[in-house]
Amino acid sequence: MVKNDALRLEIEDIGIDGEGIARTDGRVVFVKNAIPGESVAAKIILVKKDFVVAVAQSVLRCSPDRVTPPCPYFGKCGGCQMQHIRYGKQLEYKARALLNTLQKAGVRPKVFAAPVPSEREYGCRNKLALPVCGGGTEVGFFARNSHRVVGIDDCLLQNFDAKTLIAAAREFMSQNGLSGYDGTEPGGVVRHVTARKIGGKIAAAAVLSKKCKADFSALGAELQRRLGLPVDFYLNYNSKSGNAVLGDTSERVYGGGETVEYLGYKVAVHPASFFQVNDYVAQKIYGAVGDALTDGGFDTVIDAYAGAGVMSAMLAKTAKRAVSVERNPDAVSAAKRLAADNNLSGLTVIEGDCVEHIPRLLNAQNDSKTALVLDPPKAGIAPPVTAAVLSAAPQKIVYVSCNGATLARDLKNLLPVYELESITPYDMFPQTSSLESVSVLTKK
Repeated sequence: MVKNDALRLEIEDIGIDGEGIARTDGRVVFVKNAIPGESVAAKIILVKKDFVVAVAQSVLRCSPDRVTPPCPYFGKCGGCQMQHIRYGKQLEYKARALLNTLQKAGVRPKVFAAPVPSEREYGCRNKLALPVCGGGTEVGFFARNSHRVVGIDDCLLQNFDAKTLIAAAREFMSQNGLSGYDGTEPGGVVRHVTARKIGGKIAAAAVLSKKCKADFSALGAELQRRLGLPVDFYLNYNSKSGNAVLGDTSERVYGGGETVEYLGYKVAVHPASFFQVNDYVAQKIYGAVGDALTDGGFDTVIDAYAGAGVMSAMLAKTAKRAVSVERNPDAVSAAKRLAADNNLSGLTVIEGDCVEHIPRLLNAQNDSKTALVLDPPKAGIAPPVTAAVLSAAPQKIVYVSCNGATLARDLKNLLPVYELESITPYDMFPQTSSLESVSVLTKK
């Protein structure tokens, strides 16, 4: 089999990235835009030693779970992988993929619960990050597994008017002669445009490779006028190579930075502050984490990788003391402000890397009843953190994960000391192959 070969394939299963799986001539073929039970005519686009990647060009026998994607960019941009599958079936496939990943690693929870759906299939995301390239006209998403930007005019997943935001950003860049930066464009300035809607307010940012003379406060004012919502607009500076969207330095150039009401708390919204992207599912997850710890009588709950501190604030109600650990300085500032504005005297906010602080915090607890909440990025828990957890052995761990592969690795490492009581999947990311989960572990 070589690139561009045409194949007729029977789709037997679905992969972790939402692609159909077929087998032919003893080879596994991953087929984009195909569903189990379908027969498809496909073209090979990549040949590797152990597998082949193809794209379905026509469906010869259609699955009853196939639907027409409402987004004109589906299959072109890399934002969604499952719009062509009925939503209930998406949940089933994603939960099964997570369970398979766990079982392959030898991780078997006592209870693997049914997946909790999103309240909305579309209009559910509070965060948007758009790469920019060329003369500012290519504002959109990267095509999957590439750095090629697919220009878009709208995104149906957002819980705010993304179409208006994208149009205003394009117009501003055109009027000010600002070009996009992709690491190769000489003179390129704008790397990303980001926005987040929390509590009826938009925190937007232009991520720049260097300072420029354009008055971005005017873009903030225009967004507020067009969207009809309060807007804080920031400039973030990122001159580093690599895939990180945000740099370490930000400045607010429009808006007052006032707090908003979010899940019963006054919170400050900043582009660098971590919030879960689906408000409805976030509330469900925070409730589940709190329920797992409520009856423990814990003296201390440590919230590692804590972001803007919303979950830390909730944990302060379940124990005598909650400790939030986060390395991003803007997120730490938001968490400290949250603690002060909401009179959370039992919440301590620590700025720094979990690798440095979690071992120290766990070892300092001595024999007190301690619980640990882990909500790491996709890379999972750093090995020194895992070693510290196994050494200090807090009474209970609640692990919130967005990546099944690193979750399986980390849980396997914890199993010599802990019982895995339950795992519950949560669909934080409808229309995509990603799935959030909450795992509850108790010390043996």
